[in-house]
Amino acid sequence: MIIIDFLSPVIFSLIVIDFYVFQLVGKHRGRRAWIGIISILLSPAVCYIVLSIIRPYIPPSGFTGAFIIPPLYALVFIINGIVLLIIAFFTKEESKSF
Repeated sequence: MIIIDFLSPVIFSLIVIDFYVFQLVGKHRGRRAWIGIISILLSPAVCYIVLSIIRPYIPPSGFTGAFIIPPLYALVFIINGIVLLIIAFFTKEESKSF
């Protein structure tokens, strides 16, 4: 239950970002594929940024459950990138007729 509380802002923001991405690129397969690849490549940066934000709040006594949150955020970004790639591969591209 606690993990859902921590992941809900990330999932909500990814839903909003994906909505705007689909509005921006339309049915262009290549652009969707690139956005999926960029999402996968940004996941280590997300993990590092989240870890650097929560590190001051972790007690120096040892391992806590806080070290689970950054990899989960990165995993959500990877899953989002894979879903975007799958959608890009199965989307029919609009014909460019004038």
